[in-house]
Amino acid sequence: MNQGVEWAVHVLLSLAWVDNDRPVSTAALAASYDLPPAYPHKQMQALARASQMIADVKAEADAHAPSAARIARKAYGRD
Repeated sequence: MNQGVEWAVHVLLSLAWVDNDRPVSTAALAASYDLPPAYPHKQMQALARASQMIADVKAEADAHAPSAARIARKAYGRD
């Protein structure tokens, strides 16, 4: 596992453990892992791009292979 992936897992776990819904800055994340502030910022951008790519692929798949819910709605005339 490369360092970027390892760091991203650490950050996602840290964000999951935050008790409130307030945003956490990349500077705060960097400080908690003793990293330069630019490093977590770069990795968070990569995570955001990956998330958008997954959403795009899912939308494309849904358009070509309807989900069970869409099939059921159509079968019952609710589409």
